[in-house]
Amino acid sequence: MSVRVADLLFGRSLSDPERARREKEAGTNVGMVDAAERRWNIRMEHISGHRWNVILAGGDGRRLLPLTRRIAGDERPKQFCAVVGGQTLLDQTRSRIWNLGAPERTCVVVTKSHERFYADDRSAEASLTSWLVQPLNQGTAPAILYTLMRLRELDSGAVVAFFPSDHHFADEQRFIACIRLAFEAAECAP
Repeated sequence: MSVRVADLLFGRSLSDPERARREKEAGTNVGMVDAAERRWNIRMEHISGHRWNVILAGGDGRRLLPLTRRIAGDERPKQFCAVVGGQTLLDQTRSRIWNLGAPERTCVVVTKSHERFYADDRSAEASLTSWLVQPLNQGTAPAILYTLMRLRELDSGAVVAFFPSDHHFADEQRFIACIRLAFEAAECAP
């Protein structure tokens, strides 16, 4: 069964053939419905070109410092440490977000004082990912505001999702599916 976001938003949950059958029984012009569906899909393709993913990676990770010191042998924030698996939490987040598509519309927000932990990644991905470097860690809200101000300059129609860099998800496919639904819902009612 295929369910579109508009169906979820407006309480419809019928598959396309079932919806067409009911519309036909109700006397609705199925051709008009199909044309509207095509316009919807074209609009969604256009809008999805404005989707931006922002990874927040500027925290100092003080609470887990004893753990990261034990794992990495230095004073690095947790997002730059391989706490779970072989990749750092930031690398895991980037991989997860890139499953949404368009890595060129991904921003990683970092802090200047952590440069030694991300410098190699930043130079390797210069053409793919935007790196926004804050001079100081002022907390989450200023990082979000700073990013939104920059994105507005780049894409005034941006639909933005923010992702912490220090989370782990056991079922990444389900997480990505939920994020796609959230993007579609945000695009339906800007």
